[in-house]
Amino acid sequence: MENTNENKPIKIARPKPAPGNLPETFDQSDFSEASIEVLEHFGIEAPTLLNDFAISLEDALIELMKRHQLLKTQYQELKDKQK
Repeated sequence: MENTNENKPIKIARPKPAPGNLPETFDQSDFSEASIEVLEHFGIEAPTLLNDFAISLEDALIELMKRHQLLKTQYQELKDKQK
């Protein structure tokens, strides 16, 4: 998708003060169209929120795999007892 407003600055919503010295506006030419949509919808905290979500999802998957392995081992033990 072609960015038609390449030099138009965009204002990013900030629910709380952003860390560091981030500018109030960003040049659209620095971002892809998809990135601009995400930033306009979710605000400057979008990357942090998405990263936190990805980490939580990964942790849940790891726990699920551990549980699956435990149940698989228990199932095999019960199956072997029946022989």
